[in-house]
Order: sequence, then structure tokens, then C-alpha cells
Amino acid sequence: MAQCKQGAHEFIQSAFCPVVAVLASQDAENICKKNNLSFVEMIQPFCRLTSEAHIRDPSNTPHGLHNFKIIVKNIHQQPHQPTLAKKLLNESVSSCLPVSLASDNGPANIVSIGDYDLQLSVSTPWFEAYRECFFRVSYISDHEFLKNYTACMFIVSSSHPDPMAQFKVLSHHQQQQQHQQPGKHPRWFCPNVLKYYVLLHDVIDGEDQKADSVYQSMKTTYGSFICHLLSINSRQAPPMSHDIMQADPWSQFINKTTLPNAVTSEAQMNGLPEKQRLSSVENAVEALEEPILDHPLANHTAVNLENTDSGSMDSLNSGKDSRSSSVSTPHGLCLTTSDQDKLRILMHEFIVRGLLPWAERQIKTLNELVSSKKTRGLFSGAKRWFGGSKPAENVTGATVVYTQEAPEMQLRRLGDLSFMFQMYELAYQTFHTAKRDFNNDHAWLHCAGALEMAGVSIFMQGIQNTRQFEYMESAIGTYLNTCKNGQFATRASLLYTEILKSKQMFTDAAVALIKMTSEDADLRSALLLEQAAHCFLNVKQPRKYAFNMILTGHRFNKASQKQHALRSYQCALNVYKGKNWILAEDHINFTVGRQSMSLRQMENATFALRQILSHDSKQSHDQQVIFLKEYLFVLKQFLAHSPPSDNTLCQLPLPLVDGNQIKVMASYRQKQHVTSNIIAATGVSFDCNDEDNTKWYRLEELCLRVAGVSSSVFEPTIQCYTNQTDNSGNPNAVISEPMTVELSLENPLKVNLVLNDVSLLWQFSPEIDSEVNQEQQPPPVFTNEQAKSIKSTIADELVTAITIKELTLEAKEQKKVQLTLIPQKTGELHIIGVGYQLGMLTSTPQNNLTNSEMPNNRQNLMFVRGKQLLEVQGPRLNASKADKASKVYGPDRRLDLLVVPPMPQLQVSFEHFPKVLSCGQIQRVNLVLSNSGPVDLCNIMVSSPTSQYIMFTEQIDGNDLDTISNINQCCGGSSVDPNKIFDPNNFYPSILPTADDSLTIKCTCNVSHLTQQQKQNPNHSCINKVPIRCQSIKPHQTVLVPMYVIGANQSGTQILDMLFYYEPMDETLKIRHRIVRHSAALTILSSLCVKAWPTRGTADESNSATISLEIENISQVQVQYPNQCLFNILQVSGVSNQWCLHHLSTKPNTDVRVIKNESMQIVLKACKCEKEADKEKEYFSNVVFDQHAIDSAVSPCADFYSKSKDTEIFKLEDPPPDNLYQVEPPAPTVEPFEGLDKAVKLGMTLIVLWKGLITSTDGHSDVIVGQHHVNIDGLDTLVASNPLTKVVKEQPAITFIKQDEFIGDPMPDVTLLAQVLKVNMEYQQIVYHDFTGPKRLCQVPLKVSLQNTSNMDVMVIIEANTRKTNSTANELTATKSKDLFTFSGQVGRRFNVPANNTIDLDLKASFWRPGVYHLNCMKIVAGSENTADFVPQKHVPSHSITILSTNG
Repeated sequence: MAQCKQGAHEFIQSAFCPVVAVLASQDAENICKKNNLSFVEMIQPFCRLTSEAHIRDPSNTPHGLHNFKIIVKNIHQQPHQPTLAKKLLNESVSSCLPVSLASDNGPANIVSIGDYDLQLSVSTPWFEAYRECFFRVSYISDHEFLKNYTACMFIVSSSHPDPMAQFKVLSHHQQQQQHQQPGKHPRWFCPNVLKYYVLLHDVIDGEDQKADSVYQSMKTTYGSFICHLLSINSRQAPPMSHDIMQADPWSQFINKTTLPNAVTSEAQMNGLPEKQRLSSVENAVEALEEPILDHPLANHTAVNLENTDSGSMDSLNSGKDSRSSSVSTPHGLCLTTSDQDKLRILMHEFIVRGLLPWAERQIKTLNELVSSKKTRGLFSGAKRWFGGSKPAENVTGATVVYTQEAPEMQLRRLGDLSFMFQMYELAYQTFHTAKRDFNNDHAWLHCAGALEMAGVSIFMQGIQNTRQFEYMESAIGTYLNTCKNGQFATRASLLYTEILKSKQMFTDAAVALIKMTSEDADLRSALLLEQAAHCFLNVKQPRKYAFNMILTGHRFNKASQKQHALRSYQCALNVYKGKNWILAEDHINFTVGRQSMSLRQMENATFALRQILSHDSKQSHDQQVIFLKEYLFVLKQFLAHSPPSDNTLCQLPLPLVDGNQIKVMASYRQKQHVTSNIIAATGVSFDCNDEDNTKWYRLEELCLRVAGVSSSVFEPTIQCYTNQTDNSGNPNAVISEPMTVELSLENPLKVNLVLNDVSLLWQFSPEIDSEVNQEQQPPPVFTNEQAKSIKSTIADELVTAITIKELTLEAKEQKKVQLTLIPQKTGELHIIGVGYQLGMLTSTPQNNLTNSEMPNNRQNLMFVRGKQLLEVQGPRLNASKADKASKVYGPDRRLDLLVVPPMPQLQVSFEHFPKVLSCGQIQRVNLVLSNSGPVDLCNIMVSSPTSQYIMFTEQIDGNDLDTISNINQCCGGSSVDPNKIFDPNNFYPSILPTADDSLTIKCTCNVSHLTQQQKQNPNHSCINKVPIRCQSIKPHQTVLVPMYVIGANQSGTQILDMLFYYEPMDETLKIRHRIVRHSAALTILSSLCVKAWPTRGTADESNSATISLEIENISQVQVQYPNQCLFNILQVSGVSNQWCLHHLSTKPNTDVRVIKNESMQIVLKACKCEKEADKEKEYFSNVVFDQHAIDSAVSPCADFYSKSKDTEIFKLEDPPPDNLYQVEPPAPTVEPFEGLDKAVKLGMTLIVLWKGLITSTDGHSDVIVGQHHVNIDGLDTLVASNPLTKVVKEQPAITFIKQDEFIGDPMPDVTLLAQVLKVNMEYQQIVYHDFTGPKRLCQVPLKVSLQNTSNMDVMVIIEANTRKTNSTANELTATKSKDLFTFSGQVGRRFNVPANNTIDLDLKASFWRPGVYHLNCMKIVAGSENTADFVPQKHVPSHSITILSTNG
């Protein structure tokens, strides 16, 4: 149970006190009225002894009386009518509210039980008030004497003409009432009750001598112990205008017994039979009203709230507390402190000198009387001996009626008197004896009363005896089941639960309290259920507490105690809240909302109903419709009656807005063209992946370094702010440029939601000039948040908010919504939330209905305007230990924007941008650049990680897009007639036609300077300067720039990322540059594969090389692109600084055509230039197969060639080096064997120019052109345009022991040494000899030439007669004939061959039989002076000789 002000002993003592009647004359009451009090009210605060008194029992043993109290009543006070009793009980409960409900500033009690932190009232003063009122208004029954008057005080004023006569009149009146109407009110404890006489003397108006004289007569007549002279009113009453600072001890007693219109007729109550009177009082204990909810767990039904106006809300407030605040009237104005002491002395003397001696005499008399009755006969004794000790159950017989003088009633009278005067042992013995007599007589009501008092007497003795629980349970059961008397069962339960509470037996107390609940006593059941809930709370069972509090709230609601019902539901909500009890939490919140609405607490009702909609509800669709409709109605009523004082919008719970998913697009967005041939740059969208930002940041940083922008810390341009970006800085918004915010809205309900007039809410602080604002005053703050529908002209001039007229969220739908603001002034713009009107749809309207034909529920839909605040959370800080130990978050300013002056706006679009390309195909695209801003822009650059696939040429004249069609007529990819001859010179610039087979065109590349710069700074290739003739683009001007795109060498998907960088012409602007992003995905189809195998030239042409070129058509038929491809090779261009390309196996004007799945072999010849090689220039030599030669030294052919030479591509994952754009080339490093590279190095790039005819399945043909690049670095190495599959080398075994590394002189590459010499033999290839003649040995002279093709001296060792045993085919032949011929002459020699020189050796070969002989059998090794090992040389040409016999 809850904590009470009184303990169990004190409560029981206060409940059963001696009752004293007061009979005062009219003149005495008039004296008391000077203090605004009656005599009974005047002595009420002094009815409790402040000191200990003593009383003796029949055995003359003294007993101390502690905290003894009496109850004083007016003798004319009648028992309360049922209606009055009902009002008193309800008033006692409704007048005691917890502080947290009575005022908004009351303290909150937090009780922690396990994981629960409950906010509740530890004490329940309303229960104590009800309990006290219950004992006060309960009717007096005939089976007990606890409420009968034990004494009567007669009060007469000293100003009465004959006070003694008046005492006689009052005494006679009392005797008449007692003896002539013994069964009617008032009821007396015994025939000879104590009579006490008080002479009331007014000190101011009375005569002291007369008062003393009368008092002496009283003592003479009645005795000095029962007479008292009371002198009061020692001062005059002050005027009403004066403030009286005096304690008022009477106010707390007056309200308990006063109720307006509480006039009761004695005849009305005395005329009722005893049983009917008990039933009337029992029914009066509870106040019954029409309930709102039939059951706390019943389903809620919809209420037609749409037709309820504001006036009808008063009817919903009928259950509100109707207590009238009466004007506080001062009491005791004429009473001084001395007078109050005299009143206290009066009551002390009355109790000590009058009441206690009378009680001692009565107890002795009753004890003697009872003792004499114990020997009343054998039959009575046998009946007691053989009679049962417990009342039989379910026995319904006639009620036994005892007279007041019956022995059983005398026994009960003795027990009651002993109990009231705290002689509990004597009381227990008496009640124990009486309950057996009543049980034997089947007087169940009397028996239950004796059992009840016997159990209480055991408890009051303070002894450990379990019979007290048995007696109390038996008494309650008898009251309920046998006697059907709820009043006394309730009283016994209240006493029993207090006993159990003092024994810490809270579970048993809860069971006893719940047992007393019934359907016909709502107020009593509510109070008892609440106490049972507190019992469960004391035994750490919070969920049982919450369940019983829900039942308590339901019963309070039925009893029209709406404040307590609301409080009970709120207490239960503390347990279920946040514990995943979704359905229970929804039920409680909905009930709290309705209760608060009926109490006109609209703010609390709105908050409670809001909680139902703030989480993922598990309710059904119909139930959610009821919840949402109720919330909208209550919120609308709340806003209508209590509009916000600051004219702000209320916060709405729906839809849900995820703050972490808020995205802010601070910059403008690219305009999307509607033309099919023109596409706009993709820019930055809300769907972009944040992981790609690093790539774009590196590209932007690269542009800044090229532009010469010096900054110690690079701050990238963040165009879309998300939870993954760095939001520590404020985004920049530009005047007149829209900035967009994307919100993620989620409808958690199963009901369709309708949002009208959706827009962003903002606060704006305009920028004030420092010269104007010299006092440094803060700028004014403007906002568009307005609760009323009043448009703010000033707000519209500052920021324009784009409104979405209507937005529908389906059930359980999550939708992205983009809202736009357009700032018009510079300053600080803060986005604080989103405003809208919230409504709902119970059904989805048909799409073909117009607005006038829509259902009524759509047209008459209730909307409430409100807002949701946008809150973002920054990243968690983990820099320090303190940050890691606590949850500290960094700033996130994505919603706090700085509005800057106007800026240029570059709009980028492409015409005829391809989606599909073949490998190596070149497509011309027109780049359209427009400046839609009010400021000039300049210095346009394009940064791309795949810049080798794009290039730009000079600007096209004219600003009209119609000129693009003229350009595209010669652009690859256009639709052409397959019978029409395609002129590639419309695409490539041509050179004068030639028919000379040996003509080789040599020209200096016009991009040689770019090539040299790329050699110095290879990473510069990532940047492309867009060539604009005027160097700037004016506002609203459009520029066309030709752009070429080439397909990658490998099929698949090719991603082209381009970052357009530009700067404003006005250098005073805060933002110094802006960017536009574009990302395109191209599908690359297979086309040609070009492979080259370079070998050394023949002996007669030492400065030449042979290139075997294989061209294969690897195009494949795909499902999406079922095309047939035919390729014509137009020209092969060689680019080198010392080699020129010539025809070898082909001739000019040769039709070189490669169809699908076929390959063609072409052999070309490369010769060294006659002039000395110039490293600063590259020469283009062409082998033409078409009628016209193509100038491959100009754009776009030369540009794509130069880009293909870039082997070191800038890595976006790494930051650019500081010396990225250093003008001075790095210092050259000298390798010790650098000269050997010349022997095998070719240093040529082949550019294969081709055109193709693509025919689709529907007969549509397209002509495409393109080029492939093959970079040839050295001889005898297979190279291809497509990436070759690399052979994975076997890795050596892992060793765990460190090997000693030999550090010696650097060694040349073995592969280079094997090809450093070019070996050639001059001899007669066919020789005739007579082997039968005198010279049988045939000697043939031969000349061996050894040419050093490197740039360094080479040491050569030659051993002619030493045969090699290598495994080549030619050498195997030599092995078979090694004994058939021999060399003579300088067969063994070691010599040095200077760089680029030739040494000849004269030898003779001797043969002794005819045959064919292989001469490549001599051993030739080469090396340097610093090397110990020599490397055998490769004999590329095959040397053989035929020896024939003349004799046949």
C-alpha cells in the first residue's frame, strides 16, 4: 500500500474513538458565533490529549492512554442521507489531488525499481481522505456500540437569565430523547451516560460575578468533577479591513463536516427499517455515473468528432472537478492564545476528570454483569461447549434480534468500551467470548463484528498471533457472503490491509483489496485497486502495478473521478513506456488523451495522442484511423482555443523525418534538356554515391593547381551535403539560385496521409553594412513560420520558398521529397523545419475522378497545419581520450547556409553524345556551354581521370544550336547510305593525294610542344583546357566547342568522368571558382585487334626493321547490338623521332578489308631517317591504302596518339605532388649500360586508321571511323593494341632464412647483350667442285661482318670451329654435319667492336664431300669489359651453302 500519514495503530485508534454529544443553548451558540464557529467546531482542534492519561481495568491494573482522542458531535446532527453521503465521499476524493496534477510546478517523485524509473505519488492522500470520510459517514448499526454516544456535554451561557434552569431543560431534553426513542437517533452507549456541564462566559460582554455564582451552584448541584467554567472572547473582534495574522486551527475540521444543502430530516431516516437504512448507506458509499469506456481493454470505437463544435466541448468536461472555491472566512477572531489554552484545559479536564472515571466505572460494572451471566445454566453451557467455533458458510437464515440488555449485547458493550479506551487485552477476551455466543445463535452479523474486533484487538496488543489474520478473513467473508453487507466488509478490509501493511505482507494485502472490488462500487473499487497496485510495487512487481493502475483508471472514470482516472493511466504509462508493450502503450495513451480532452487539458491530450503516432504501431487499420482522427480533432481544438503566443506552428508527429538522411544541394542544378539529341551534364544529384567524392575532390584540386591557386589547405567544393560529407563549414548559397533539400518522409501507419502546402521553414538574418551598423547591433531575424495564414511580404522578398501543393504518402510508404528555397538577399539562412497541413485518406480515390467528383471524405477532409523541426547530428569525435570516453559530437552546419552575391552559372550539355562505341572508334560531339548567371565566367578547364579518351578543338562560330546540324553531317555515327562512298577526309584532315609507292610523308607534329610538356609533367594530361576564342562567356551567351570521344581498347563498360572548372571574371567575389560534374557510361564493343612483331632487317639494309602487322576483326554479335561489322584499313602511320614507315608486302591504293572473324597480315618496313634524330621532334610517316592520305599529325589523330603515350596516369587515390607542374625538367640520370638499348630499341608507334560499316538486322547502316595505337619499344617483342594476357610467373619458394645478397658491379641486361651484334656472311652460295681430282678438299672463302648496333663498345669472342648444341632447328642440322666441314683462318679471336661500327673477318670453309651445309654453327659471344660472362648472339638470318660435285 501507499505511504500514509498515520500508522496502523494510530489509524485504528482514530477510527474507534469515544463519541461525545454536545447540547448547547442558543445563547451559548451566539457567543461562539462571534468567532464564526459553533461550539462543536470551536472545541474540535482540542479533542486529542497532548499528554499521557491512565485508566484502570476491572482488576485495578492501570493502563496508559497514548494519543487518546474523542469525537464531538452536535446532538442534533443526523446521519447522512445516501445522496449526501455520496457527495461527501466523492468530494473527499476529488478534493485531494496530487501536486503534479493540481499545479504545473509540482515536484515529481521518482521511484526506481530494477530497470524502471517510475514517476508516481508515493502517498495517496485521496485514499486517506476517503477512508476517514467513510468512517465518518458510515451508518450506526445495532450489532455494535462503537459509534454510540458515551457522554453528553451541556453548554449554557452565563448571560442566560436563569442558567441553572436552562441546564435542567437541556438535561431533560437529553433524557427524553434517550429513553422515549431508544431505537432511534441519537443512540446512546448505555442508559447512564456521562453528563458534563459547561458554563460558557463571555469575558467582554458577560458579568464575572454572575458567572462565578452560577458556577458555584453548578458544582453544588452536579458535582465539581463534571462542571466547568469556560471563559472566552477575551478581546473585541477587529474590523474586517484589518489583516489578522493568526493561526486558524479550525479550518481543517470545518470542511469535513460542512456541505451545502446538507439538511436532513430525522423523521426521514428514523422512519426506515434497519435493513433498508443499512442498504441505503451502503449504496451511498459509491458515486455512479454513466461510464465512457465499458472496459479498460475494450476496443475503442470512433466518435463522430467532425460535427462537434467548440461549444459542445463543454459537455465533454462534465467530469471535471466541480469544487467551489469558497471564500476563506477567518475564525477565532475574539479568541486569544489564553482562550485557546482554556479550551484545551476544558477538553483535558472533561476527559481526565469526567470521561475516564466514568469509563472505569462502566467497565467494572459490565465486567461484573458479564461474570454473573456466565453461570446461567446447563443448557447454555452445553450449547457453548458443543456449538461450533466458526460460523457456518452459506447459511441464510432469519436474522437474530437481541435486545439492548441481552447478555450477548452486554458482552459486546464491554468489548467496545474496553477497545475504545485502549484496554485491548480485555477487549480481545470479551470479543472472543462474544463471537462464540453469536456463532452458536447463528447471529452472523454480530459474529462477524466480534471476529473483526477480536482480530483488531490482537493486533493492537502487539503480540505475534496468527489468529488475527484468520479472524479478519473470516469476518470479511461473513460480511460479504452471508450478511451481504458491503459497508462493514469494506471497513474490515481497510482494517485488515492496514494490519498486513504493518506486517510487510503486501501480497496478502493486495489479494484482500482486490477481493473487495465489485461492479456496483466503482469509487471504492478504484481506490482499493490503486492500493493493491502499490502493494505490488512494494514487492518489486511493476507490471502488476501497471495493470492494476489501468483497472484503477477505468473504475475512476466510471465513478466520474476523471482527474484521478487520468492520473492512474499516467502512472501505468510510466511502466509500459519504452518497454515494447506497443499495444498496451497505445491503449493507455489513447485513454489519457480522451480523459485530458474531457478535462479541457487540450495540451496534455495532444501530447498523449501524439505518442500513439510516433512509433511503428501494431494496431489495425481501423484502429489507426480512429487514433489519427482523434489526434487531428484534438489538435485542431487546442490550436483554436489556445493559439501559440509567438505565432509559431505546432509540431506534428507524422510523417517521420530521418534527420541523418537529410541532404542539402547548396549549388544550382543542371537544367535538363528535352531534346533527344542533347543531354545535359549529369551534375550532382541526391542519388550520387558519397564514396565517389574523393575522386572528384582530387580532380578539383588538380584544376586549382593548374590554375595557379595557392592555398595551404585545400577545401573541396561540396555540392551535395550528406551525413558522409564534411559539414563543419557553412554551405554557400548564391542569390537567385535555387538550393534544394531532400527529406526522407516515412508513413509508419496503415493509413494514407495527405500533406498539403509543403514547404521549408527558415530563419534569415540579412547582412548589414558595417558603415551603416556602427553600433554593432545584431541583425534582425526574419522567418516564414506563421501559425496563421497571413503572407509576409518581407519574408517573400528575402527568401522564396517553393511549395508542393499536395503530397500523398501511402500506407507504410517511404518517399523522398525535394523542397527548394531561392534566397534573394545576402546574409545567413537557417533551415529550421518543414511546414505542411496534415490530413488523412481512409480510401484511395479513383484516378479518373475530378476534384468535384471526389468522395466527400476527400473534399471535407480535416487538415491541421503544423511543422517538424529538422535536426542533424554531427560525427562523433574520437580525437582525444575524453572524446572516446564520452559521446561528444562535432558540428553539422549543413542546414546553416551563407548567402553570397550572384555568381556565373555554367550550363554544360552535349549533342550526339554516344552511348555505344566500338573499340578505337572516334565520335565527334558538340559541347554546348551556356552562362545562365549574371556574371562573366572564364578559364574553363576539364579534368578527367580518363582524359586519354576525350579532346577538344577550337570553338565553332555562331551561338545558335542550328549550326550543330551542319557539323554533324561529317561526324562519325550519322546515318548514311551504304552505297554512298564515305569520305574519311571529312573527318580527318587530308594531305595531297599521291600515287608514288615510295612516297613517305614526314612532318613535324603540331602538338610536339604538348608532347614535350607531357614528358616533363605526365600528369598534365588529366587537364584539358577548353579552347574559347573570346576567353570568357558573357551572361546568357552560348558557346559551341567540338569534342571528340574515342572508345577504349578493351570491350566492356567505359566510364567517362569529367569535371568542368571555371572562374568568375569578378575577382572580388567570395567564391573564386565553381565546378560542374558529368559522368557518362559508354558501352564499348569489340572491333579490331592489331598485333605487331618487329624484327631486324636484312644484312644489306642494316638500318632497317621489318614489322609484321596482323589485323583481326574480333567484333562479336551481341543480343543488344546484333550488328555486322566490316572494316577497311585506310592508313598506317608511324610516329618516331628516327624511323620512317614504308610499304613492303603491299602497295598504295590497296583495298585492305577485314570482315568478321578474319585476320589479315601486312608486312611493313621501318627505316632510319637520314638525318640525325631530333629528340625534340616526332616524325609522322604514312603508309596509305586509300586514295587520299590522311594528315595524322593534326587533331584529332595526333591528340589521341599523344594521350595514348601517357603511361603514368594520375592516381586519384593519392594527393598530387607539390612539384606537379614544375617547368624545369628533372635532372637526367645516367645508366651505366644505357647505350645497349639502341641495339634492340625501335621507339615507334603505329597508328592504324580505319573505317567501318556497321549493318544492323533491320538494314540500317552506319559508317564509323577510328584508330588503334600499337607502341613498339623493341625488336622481337609481340605487341598489340588490346591488352595481352599476362603469363603469371611462378613465384619462388618462400624462405625463412635470410640469404646473403651479393652486391657487386652493375650488370647489363642479358636480353640486350644477346641482340647487340648483327651477324652477316658474304660467300658464294652454290659451289661446284671435283672431289675426285687432285684437290679433293673444297675450300670456299667467306666474309663475316660483325656490326655493333649499340651506342657502346662491345667485346666479342669468336670460335669458328666450336659447335653450339642449342635446341633450335637450324642448330640441330649443324650438329649432324659438324664433322663434314671446318673453318680455317682466324677461327678463334677476341677483339673489341666500337659503337655503331662494323668489323669484317676473312675465313675459309673446307668441305670434303658434297651437300647442303648450315654455316650458323660458329660460336659468337659478346659482352662488355666490366662483365665476366659473355652472352651468345642470335643469328637472325639463316646462312647455308650448297656444295655440288662436278662428277655427278
